[in-house]
Amino acid sequence: MGIWADNHPRLAQVRDRRWNQNDRISNGLSDGSLNGCEAADLQARQQQIAQQRECFQQSHGGHITKAEQRQLNQQLNALSQNIWADRHN
Repeated sequence: MGIWADNHPRLAQVRDRRWNQNDRISNGLSDGSLNGCEAADLQARQQQIAQQRECFQQSHGGHITKAEQRQLNQQLNALSQNIWADRHN
């Protein structure tokens, strides 16, 4: 997102969580705890969160509000729980 202020603390926090979750999904594929369909579903949900973040950014000149950060984090929390559950079933 070159034109956006990705170094803004709220955006950086959300971005770093998404990167961490992407790593967890990749690791699940590598170690066999996730199959391809599970990983694809989780990645699609990651992409939806990224698109939501981009919409928020476009509405606020490249930034997100605290409420939007909270909403994104709630979505990331739910996805994180799904990643854990899929990897441990």
